[in-house]
Amino acid sequence: MKRAAAGLLLTACGATPAPEPSPPQPAPAPVSDPAEPAPAVEDAKPAAPPQEAPEVRTLWADAIDLDGDGASERIVVESAVVRAGPVPADAGDAALAVPFARCEVPEGVDAPCEVTLRVDGYTTTLVLPDFYFDRGFDVQRLDLDPKVPGEVLLFTQRGGDTEDPPFHFHVATYDGTALTMHPLFRSYGYNSGAVQAPGDGTLVLTYDECPDATTVTYRQRGAAIDEVDRVVRRVAKPESCAACPLLFVDYAGAGFVYVGEVLRDLSSPAMATTQPLVLRGEAFAIVDGTVSMELRESKPERTSLDAVTLRWGDHELRPTACERAPAPAYCAIDGAHQVLSPGDVLPLAFAVPPGPPPEDVTLDVSGYYEPLSDRP
Repeated sequence: MKRAAAGLLLTACGATPAPEPSPPQPAPAPVSDPAEPAPAVEDAKPAAPPQEAPEVRTLWADAIDLDGDGASERIVVESAVVRAGPVPADAGDAALAVPFARCEVPEGVDAPCEVTLRVDGYTTTLVLPDFYFDRGFDVQRLDLDPKVPGEVLLFTQRGGDTEDPPFHFHVATYDGTALTMHPLFRSYGYNSGAVQAPGDGTLVLTYDECPDATTVTYRQRGAAIDEVDRVVRRVAKPESCAACPLLFVDYAGAGFVYVGEVLRDLSSPAMATTQPLVLRGEAFAIVDGTVSMELRESKPERTSLDAVTLRWGDHELRPTACERAPAPAYCAIDGAHQVLSPGDVLPLAFAVPPGPPPEDVTLDVSGYYEPLSDRP
């Protein structure tokens, strides 16, 4: 038996079809009492104007055959928050060919200062810390092996808001199916960091961290940039190097971040004094009303700390450890010293007042350091 099409009623031969039900009648509309006032009509609220999308600006562009297929790809570095333009007169950097004046992350938006690299339909991002000495980046095309078609992009930027910060590097590769940004090894050293492409398929990165230099070699394998060698060698006598302890601060969402050096160039007891280091207050992680940092002695030297204080707006704070008895030696300028030897890490915590952090926070460190000689 064939199934009837939807909407048809089948009846047996000679049967009388059942009458179709009457369609339901609409309920009568209510009659308004003429004495009753008409219901009030709410004033129509104007619709909120649509938010304009931030303007995306092109910061750098070129046409390069990255994937080696014989055709050049259109390559663009762009950003909706980075504003290209002149930098402060004493913050310019000849090594960074694309300077930018500032970052404009919308208020209340938790977003980094970043740029987008676009190659054909592929994108990847690079964060550019908006530090005083990190105002820009550089892009360089490198042909790692002339015998193999294709090139890579080397991105260079400064490594932090310290005096003479090192350079940090990323390599971008594109193989026609994926665009990848590879961070390279990072180290310290005043104004340090250099990359060479000898033309044999390798990339050689060197950091001079007086008295030692670290050389890291990479090799490109397809879209990958693999580390194949790392060598540390002594290049100078420790007593000839400018040195000082390194400061790491617990920044929100980033963990402990290297922010600078303390007691810089104070390399003998006769040079002992108090030296300030300005920090970015809004970046601190505040946990249970406390901010944390670490002094790390990672160089061949011995540091003598006399006192450490934190200027937090109008408040001058001592480390929380100074509230216990006996107090550590670094709680007052009194000639008693906390000694840090190579490899030592000194945790510091400060209880801060409630409310938003001040824009600038200053750590004052009193003391000196002494280089350790290679001589017995």
